[in-house]
Amino acid sequence: MDSFSPPDLNLECVCVTSRDDPILAALVSSYFSEPNTYFTVLTFPNLEVPSAPKVNFQDDDYLSRFMGARAAVRINNAIAKLSPTLVIFAGLNDAQKSYLREYFRSRTVIEVDHAEDVEKLTEISASTFEGTLRCRSSEVLNGLLHAKYKKLRLVIDEAAASLEGVYLNRGVGLVVIENNGTSDEVVAVNYAFSINADTILVRPVSQAEIRPVQRLIREWKKNGSTISYQQLREKVVERTEGVNFFDYEFATFFTLGLPYGLILNNMIPFTHVLINIICDLFVLNNIGMELARISQGGAALIFSPKLFQSEETEELVSILERNNFLVRAILGDKATVSALSNYGEHFPFDLLHICSHGGETDGYHVIQEFQDRTGTRHKVEYDEIVGFSPSVDGKVSVVRKALFRKFDGLNWGSDEIHKLPKYIFEDLRKALPANESNLKTTRRTKISVPIYASCHIECADSIHQGHFQALACNSNPIIFNNTCSSWYEITVTFVDSGSRAYIGTLWAVDNTVARAAAKTFYERLLKSQNLLDSFFEMTRAIEPPEYRSIYLYWGLHFSTLKAPVGPSDQEIFDDLVSYWNQWNGEYVAAGGPEAKRKCLEVLSFLGQELETNFGTFLAARHKGQFSKNLLQTRMTASSNQIADEPFKNRGAIDL
Repeated sequence: MDSFSPPDLNLECVCVTSRDDPILAALVSSYFSEPNTYFTVLTFPNLEVPSAPKVNFQDDDYLSRFMGARAAVRINNAIAKLSPTLVIFAGLNDAQKSYLREYFRSRTVIEVDHAEDVEKLTEISASTFEGTLRCRSSEVLNGLLHAKYKKLRLVIDEAAASLEGVYLNRGVGLVVIENNGTSDEVVAVNYAFSINADTILVRPVSQAEIRPVQRLIREWKKNGSTISYQQLREKVVERTEGVNFFDYEFATFFTLGLPYGLILNNMIPFTHVLINIICDLFVLNNIGMELARISQGGAALIFSPKLFQSEETEELVSILERNNFLVRAILGDKATVSALSNYGEHFPFDLLHICSHGGETDGYHVIQEFQDRTGTRHKVEYDEIVGFSPSVDGKVSVVRKALFRKFDGLNWGSDEIHKLPKYIFEDLRKALPANESNLKTTRRTKISVPIYASCHIECADSIHQGHFQALACNSNPIIFNNTCSSWYEITVTFVDSGSRAYIGTLWAVDNTVARAAAKTFYERLLKSQNLLDSFFEMTRAIEPPEYRSIYLYWGLHFSTLKAPVGPSDQEIFDDLVSYWNQWNGEYVAAGGPEAKRKCLEVLSFLGQELETNFGTFLAARHKGQFSKNLLQTRMTASSNQIADEPFKNRGAIDL
């Protein structure tokens, strides 16, 4: 395997485990250590609430059940793609299993509930052990790192000698992992072993350390604060001190959100992985896409409300079309919030390039009072960012994001907050949607400066906050968000929605620099195909020194974008028709008016896209059946007279 090739996938076994307890996942992983092969561990949120047939916003434990149901669907979809012979449930409680049982009835499942149960894997493991490695439970990730490389069976022994979290194997690549003590780090260690990389487990990073990072970057770059730079630099240097990066061809950082590439000046090709945002699926999807060795379909989206006199959009359209991509350019007045949502979620693209204003934005400071179920009154303070978009039914969709700051005078995230009874936060969640009663006890004050941890993409009509249910028809596209400060909060939303590679900026980027950088990146990419190689060449080509390290790449070192070998219109058309039929089935089966409304919005977008842009592909049998189905759906929607809630009750709150 060369240094920029993906590893193989173990297709015999897959492990599903609890995210917050890495011990059993690590013990299981030590049994699957075939060279150049990635053993898949999928992590499930730590829930004590069992699955329910229906999830209602007003029910207690709504968010827990929503998270559980979403995780179950994602895990099921991943396993369906792999089709393993066996699935191992490692340390899942009964509540967690309740979300998965429906999907796994037809699969062979081995349950490993205790460390002693792991020995039963000896009969199914293809690995040959050369001995046993004993480690303390507190150092289980260090133990897994050594056990995999040395072909040893890992055993927990609290009397064992201490182990270093470093394994140097003279690899061509380096993997640095922030050791937060979760199963996400098991994923990272399994990945590092599969690519035969040197590996270092470094001190964990807390959310408290991550929160000020964007502010420190802004104060350093905008105000020239050397103090802010030193505070930022210390976070990276204390975790990488003594590493000679020039010994490696590339390095990958599994991080909670530190910009290693910035502080290390992109001295070699660097990639980053958000370790706490579905990094299990992020790694698996990247490997799977590369092993398929085919393009997803050959479509690209270019999104720009045309806010700059000179920008890269026309050049990129030309470059991509010359390489057989079907390019959908969403420009000027057409670059609306709904267009970005619809094309972003429901068009089968490989690549999305965004050219606009972005970064942190303004909004409102909200002080809201509410009464919990015991009659006690509370006061919550949060910053609110609001976006608007017309809907197909003539109404206006409202998207609100609440960034919590204080609760009854306590700083959000403090120890005192965590000690409060759970029911208080259930009652708070129910009180957040705007209605007649809580509007009377809510005060909003306009904030005219950028709000910390907010994010947006400016569209022709309002702002988009990067919130997608999925991307590109539930696939894994590449995103180049060439807007200002587009690396922070909005990276999380794109990665969580399924992006397998994301490029963003760390602070406000000069338009001339942004245009030149994008052109260099795509010209290089369509020659080499490798994303990291193209990203690294782009950073080296940036001339103004103050912008040299402004871009950050979230992805893996071997990921590529393959240009179609010929025109891809027919393939995209077929995908759209198939996707329309899926949503038509969802519409027919939908049980309530809101579900039918959502389905109808998607069907209307897909129908318009097919009729407007793929007329020549609507052959007689397709056109007749498709038009009949579309007309029938519209008539059914009209006859159902889907009722709407009052405007002020409509709004999705991204918590």
